[in-house]
Amino acid sequence: MVKLTNCENTPLKRITLGLFVSLLWLIAIYMALETYVRFTHHNFLSFKAHELTYRNADMVMRNVLIPNAVGESVTNEWRVPYRINSWGLRDREYALPKPPGIFRILVVGDSGTEGYGVRIEDTYVKRFEERLNQLGQTLSPPVTYEVINAGVAGYSPLLEYMFLVRRGLQLEPDLVLLHYNYSDLLDDTALEHWTTFDADGIPVRCQPLKRIRVHGQHPLERFLSRHSRAFLYLEHKWNVFLYNRFYPYFKNPPEIELFVVFRGSSEEITRLWQRNARYIGLIHDLLQRQGVPLVLFTWPDAVEIDPHE
Repeated sequence: MVKLTNCENTPLKRITLGLFVSLLWLIAIYMALETYVRFTHHNFLSFKAHELTYRNADMVMRNVLIPNAVGESVTNEWRVPYRINSWGLRDREYALPKPPGIFRILVVGDSGTEGYGVRIEDTYVKRFEERLNQLGQTLSPPVTYEVINAGVAGYSPLLEYMFLVRRGLQLEPDLVLLHYNYSDLLDDTALEHWTTFDADGIPVRCQPLKRIRVHGQHPLERFLSRHSRAFLYLEHKWNVFLYNRFYPYFKNPPEIELFVVFRGSSEEITRLWQRNARYIGLIHDLLQRQGVPLVLFTWPDAVEIDPHE
């Protein structure tokens, strides 16, 4: 006589039920966290989610624009499209080798050059290109100008030097323009704390701020990064924890007044400028060896002309 076992009392059934209940609890906790971070960190995480479609951390260049990426920059103030070319620049494609009759200008800078908050055609780089070509057609013979937007948010002379070494000069520029922003005073000093230098003191690698990994390009991670604020929140917290655990030798840079250029002493401003001057000097020497002129330019910042800023 065969004895039948009550399936409801089998260990397998109890384990399956326990796993199912645990899964429901995990989903409920995750959804609660998703709701919480969307209310408490909405602006930052929403901006980050959109930005990750075209920008990523980089273990050599700190952060880069993703080649061939398409996305949007979205804040409470603007919503503008981003299209990155195969060189990792917010611009159209450029032919190599450079066609005859082209005078090519490469513009390096930070977010002001990249064009934070404006369409690419409204950046000063493209406006300058348009104006130059209007003038170029009046010359005999006519000259065609290409002005390449090589601006990347967060860059300063230290990273701009590394960019020119790694990629910029491959674009065969006839002239390089470097936009100097007052924030560069702070940026180079801070960047040095995450930069590796060779035996001659030349920067060769700049670590991303509190990151031990770049955001992955796996479809699942890209989907979660784009649509789940809880995933971005947890990934950020976990990454910072691991960074502090495995990279304790990276010390925080000294606190510098954001508007030091307006409020700092002349001695402090001179000390900070000397950092910038070193990397601008490296850029000058690099370009001079290649026979490429360098023009350093700047303009008043909004805080200098508008008291509301």
